[in-house]
Amino acid sequence: MVSSQKKKIRKFALKQAKLFLLWVIQKYGPIHGYGIIQLLKDDNLPIDRASRIYPILNNLLKEKLISQKKTRKGMRITKLYTITKKGIQAIKNESSKTPPILRAFVKEVFL
Repeated sequence: MVSSQKKKIRKFALKQAKLFLLWVIQKYGPIHGYGIIQLLKDDNLPIDRASRIYPILNNLLKEKLISQKKTRKGMRITKLYTITKKGIQAIKNESSKTPPILRAFVKEVFL
């Protein structure tokens, strides 16, 4: 496969992972990173490791699609993530751009 095609596929996969995490935060938030990882592990999803989740969460924070609130429990600091209005709008915008073939795949295979 040509490297430009690989880059396009990676970019598309990252975009879908970001959209999925936004949806998870909207549905289950406020939620901490470990809570997200546990949800994904419980369903045997391939993005269930901290090394995959936290870079995406940091990217979503930079884009202001989610917000973060730090709480302290003893010596431990927990970061709770919540979707922002901009994040909710991003879900609406991106879901309308989902390629028809991908929508058909999800509908046929998963629904």
